Amino acid sequence: MARSAGGRRARPGARHPAALSLRDIDAGTSALAATLGGLQGLPADAILDRVLDPVRCDREDDIAVLAIRVEG
Repeated sequence: MARSAGGRRARPGARHPAALSLRDIDAGTSALAATLGGLQGLPADAILDRVLDPVRCDREDDIAVLAIRVEG
């Protein structure tokens, strides 16, 4: 499961977040879902590496991630 904060999300260098359309946000959410879709069964640290690799750079903003594995 992936959950994001309620705020707007933007890549560095993208238009000002207040100008983002829902299409921009939906595209990012779809990309995240596609990435996560192929990662089940991997250790949490490997999943986080794959999810964060595309957005790692010198940033003025933070990224917060919580990974929880449910054994069942």
